[in-house]
Amino acid sequence: MKITYDPEADALYIEFRKGTFETVYDEAKDVALDYDVEGRLKGVEVLGASRHFGDLETVRQMTFEELGVKQPS
Repeated sequence: MKITYDPEADALYIEFRKGTFETVYDEAKDVALDYDVEGRLKGVEVLGASRHFGDLETVRQMTFEELGVKQPS
């Protein structure tokens, strides 16, 4: 997973998988979901990120936890 922020566009992007996207679906105001050609979620874009996250220090301090989900063999 990769999280990037473009200060010029004030856009935060959370990428779950590499590759090009096929479909963009506007989930809500300021949020777009990108899907690949197989219909899998590729990434989430948040526009106006500073309005949603403040000074974005919250994003810099995010913690990710493994949920213990086993991968199929």
